[in-house]
Amino acid sequence: MPLCWDQEPVMGDSMPLCQDQEPVMGDSMPPCQDQEPVMGDSMPLCHDQASVMGDSMPLCQDQEPVMGDSMPRCLDQEPVMGDSMPLCQDQEPVMGDSMPLCQDQEPVMDDSMPLCLDQETVMGDSMPLCQDQEPVMGDSMPLCWDQEPVMGDSMPLCQGQEPVMGDSMPRCQDQEPVMGDSTPLCQDQEPVMGDSMPRCLDQEPVVGDSMPPCQDQEPVMGDSMPLCQVP
Repeated sequence: MPLCWDQEPVMGDSMPLCQDQEPVMGDSMPPCQDQEPVMGDSMPLCHDQASVMGDSMPLCQDQEPVMGDSMPRCLDQEPVMGDSMPLCQDQEPVMGDSMPLCQDQEPVMDDSMPLCLDQETVMGDSMPLCQDQEPVMGDSMPLCWDQEPVMGDSMPLCQGQEPVMGDSMPRCQDQEPVMGDSTPLCQDQEPVMGDSMPRCLDQEPVVGDSMPPCQDQEPVMGDSMPLCQVP
């Protein structure tokens, strides 16, 4: 439930601040400039703020990282091992659930480990592939076209692949959805209720825990539920 310009923060799971501030990439809690942290499940800090111990503790400019569940980094900072570790400083983000790395960065071993341009996959819970591959929509671990799935906690499939049972099982083009913890759909597929349910082109949004959206849609109130392309 991100807030908009000139809005006061609302206590809850995700509490980004606004008012003419540039967001920092993260799962749900980008920090803002010159803002005081708000106590809650997610507590991003802002410029020149000391870190607060909690579930999510992103740092800002010239701050040392604090170990915690989510620890995105800021300008001129080296990555720190943790659950969520996006990098900054003029880097292009790579799509992922909460911890994309940036261009020309080496991956860091973690629960979710998307790779960047010209990087080899790293074995772990989440293993998206890159290098000139078209991504497949998923909660955090899409594989790319013409890739074989890798056994792990989350096992999205690609073109012409049979699904593998696991915690997260997004499907690829022209595949029927499989019930599981995360079941994103692809083109012209009907949504399946689950913990994470991203939608594809020409699909109506479904309320759920995480619903990455598409273009030109109005947001739906919830934990993190942007909508998809074509109203």
